[in-house]
Amino acid sequence: MDNTENLREIIRDLIVKNKTEKAFEILAKKQLSQLDRQLIILNNRFNKVKDEKRMGIVSNEEAGRELAKINLALIDLSSKIGTDGNLITQTQSISNNNLKYIIPIILALGIGGYFIYNNMQESDATVPTESPEDLVWAKAVEEETLITINDYLAQYPNGKHAVEAKNMIIDIEKREVQLKEESDWKKALDLNTLKSFQSFLTNYPEGQFVSDAEFRINNLKLEDKIWNTTLDVNTLEEYESYLSLFENGRYSEMARQKIKEIGEDSVWKRAQDNNEETFYEDYITAFPDGKYYQSARKKLSELRSIKERALQDAIDFKQASQKNTIKGYEVYIQKHPSGQFINIARQNMKAIEASKKCGCAPKTFRAKNGATWAEFRMPKAVAGMTVNIPEGVHNKYVFPKCNRVWWTNLTFTCNPNSCNWERISGTWDSDALCHGGRTPHKYLFVGDF
Repeated sequence: MDNTENLREIIRDLIVKNKTEKAFEILAKKQLSQLDRQLIILNNRFNKVKDEKRMGIVSNEEAGRELAKINLALIDLSSKIGTDGNLITQTQSISNNNLKYIIPIILALGIGGYFIYNNMQESDATVPTESPEDLVWAKAVEEETLITINDYLAQYPNGKHAVEAKNMIIDIEKREVQLKEESDWKKALDLNTLKSFQSFLTNYPEGQFVSDAEFRINNLKLEDKIWNTTLDVNTLEEYESYLSLFENGRYSEMARQKIKEIGEDSVWKRAQDNNEETFYEDYITAFPDGKYYQSARKKLSELRSIKERALQDAIDFKQASQKNTIKGYEVYIQKHPSGQFINIARQNMKAIEASKKCGCAPKTFRAKNGATWAEFRMPKAVAGMTVNIPEGVHNKYVFPKCNRVWWTNLTFTCNPNSCNWERISGTWDSDALCHGGRTPHKYLFVGDF
């Protein structure tokens, strides 16, 4: 017997004696490069089942079955070692007749449990004798199906593996029930209806998804209730409220369609009622293909034009006021015949004309409180000159209260008839409040006592 054949025999003998670790050690030392990868994979599987058994992840029976498979693969691997240490062909490998006697021995050892393996790892074990029952059981363990396990029990109802076989049947049936439950739960989720979840609970009243199914049923009932209320009210706000709660709900597409149907008219009416740029912009953004789109664009253009004219009106009047000449006001009136400052421009023109007859001396108008005061100091001016001071306040806290003076929008004019400054609109007074502010003005002065 050559060295290679002797190696194969040694490996088979070690495995039969449950000295798998020793077999791995011998093969590893041989450095069979073409078999290294397979050997590493088998060794990893072997170490994994030992660790899982030690940590209690797998039972003795499960560990025994996995060990039997590893031993079979190791025997098969040893049969591929040629005289030169390389792989041999199929015709050179160990004969089926030899494997016939080895396989049931390995399987029987594995089925005997990982417990036997742990206690016999370093001892010389007697090779179990082969029996017809072992062959039938080996097939049942290898395939692990109800058919093969029931076939074993049919032939050996009181066999030495009968209890284990019945336990395997229970485990397989449990797995099949679990897989069926998971499949039915996925179908219920896909349908996402009250009927699908209620049917699932009927079939699996103690199942692992009971709590989830009950939650989804309650949620669907709540959604139905809210949707029915939404339909009854039938307003844009109600449909938007529904979508805020159930963005991807069963009625979300219907809600969006309803918003499209009634929302456009509602948004358009809101824009017309407010008649401001923002509302027309909202409509254009929401309904780029809406039936009022062109009207909204036209109205928006008109409002923007009005806004631009009003801005230009204010700029032109400010320039005319700075010049304060009849020619300057005439230019303003010509450009803005309906301008917002048209009346003031005409008054100032009259004042300039009247100034040729008389003028007004400086004059101070005063508002005061216990600790504060405000003065409106009119300058020397020509008759007809008008001064506008915007509303405001001035306050100071002096224990135990605030001292505040306030005034509304004030208009003063140099009366061409009396040639004296007069207040023609607005008023002032005092109180004990402590809030408010003012806009600076060159004829406005404030102070404290």
